[in-house]
Amino acid sequence: AADLQRLAECDPARLQLRLAPGTRLLHTHWPVLALWRAHQLPDIDADVLHAALQTPTAPLWVWREDMQAQCRELSTAEADWLQALRAGGRLDQALEAAAEDFDVGVWLQAAVQHGWIDGIEIRAEASTSA
Repeated sequence: AADLQRLAECDPARLQLRLAPGTRLLHTHWPVLALWRAHQLPDIDADVLHAALQTPTAPLWVWREDMQAQCRELSTAEADWLQALRAGGRLDQALEAAAEDFDVGVWLQAAVQHGWIDGIEIRAEASTSA
């Protein structure tokens, strides 16, 4: 909670969100989420797998919660945001990478609920280089 208070108090150019270990951004040409869900069914057959293979692909966010694998599809804006965070960018850079309609408040609520944030670092001063 104290770390999250830093978001309101500090210049985003000085902040870096540290994502929790075990979180992953996944880009793939395979419909991984549909296939994974199909394999969670008690009785799986060839028709179910064939239908899963026809599902369009999207970026995925993968994490563990209570020792259970979790996975959800991401919008392009969310994927861009997470890619910037995973690359070690500052908060202002991640905000610039995401689309204008990306709601960081909604993402932060989900991140706190699911434990996606490991911490927030404050840099000594904002870099002025482009």
